[in-house]
Amino acid sequence: MLRSWVDSSDGDEVIDEETVMNAPIHTGLALSDVADPAYVLQVISEGVDDARQAGEPDWMGAVDALIAACVERNACFSSGEISTWIRTYRPDVYFSVTQSVGPHIRSRYQDGSLPSYRSGPVQQQSRETAGYSLAPVHTAVLVYGPDLFAIRSHCFELDVPAPGGAMPDLTRLPVVPAQSAAPVQSVPHRPSRARPPRVTGQVLPFKGSLSATVHADHRLCIPRRAFEALASKQRRTVRGGDVVYVSTLGDEICISLDPLQGARTYTLVTSRCRLLFAAQAASLPVHSHFTVRVTDDGLKLDMSSPL
Repeated sequence: MLRSWVDSSDGDEVIDEETVMNAPIHTGLALSDVADPAYVLQVISEGVDDARQAGEPDWMGAVDALIAACVERNACFSSGEISTWIRTYRPDVYFSVTQSVGPHIRSRYQDGSLPSYRSGPVQQQSRETAGYSLAPVHTAVLVYGPDLFAIRSHCFELDVPAPGGAMPDLTRLPVVPAQSAAPVQSVPHRPSRARPPRVTGQVLPFKGSLSATVHADHRLCIPRRAFEALASKQRRTVRGGDVVYVSTLGDEICISLDPLQGARTYTLVTSRCRLLFAAQAASLPVHSHFTVRVTDDGLKLDMSSPL
């Protein structure tokens, strides 16, 4: 728990020296680094109360309240972590991690409705589990935080409790769940692949139409072929794991290899060099397709004209 006080003589905040000495080594703070159990329970309960007053599901109010708490305290978060906190302190709140919490956070990130950190908008990046929980190793997880460095150093692996557990004893609340200090399972060896797939300006443009597809999880998939064509047109190199910039103007989406004003950052899938993101796909039929145009500025899609 961070400790500070205000010097009454001049109003300046003074940081406890012990706090500095015991600060976590990683910069991707977790809620367990900056909050105690009573506070987390209070945040969840207030979120549930707000949701009921607004006629929304209890879980949605709890999720939104926890996101706001993380952002206020400069902590990173993921759908798994938020689900773990709710099921630890309010197991009476029912929801699905994959069907409710995850899509809700992705949707809020895509439409820009998440609160902002002091440093700017929430950033998102895909991470992989490394055996610190019971989740399969190399499972992709979307992690959110104030910047990419914080996200990459954030300890996000928690075991989500099963639904319907017993309510905690209010006099002896469990500690805020935190990632194990050491892996709890071995990391299987990946098939040898020296480097992530790379597409360069030497690749010939794809002959034929390019299209993006709405997947079953309502994310829009831009295939590798589109980035091959863009790399060829711009005579540059694109690699899985690279950051791209996505901006939306009306029904048109533009995906650029260079920063765009007001654009959101995404990371190309490392193993397949393709892009998956929520976009406007949440309201579109699964398996619907959209033409991808390769331009001097980047890849462009007209979401008002499905194929």
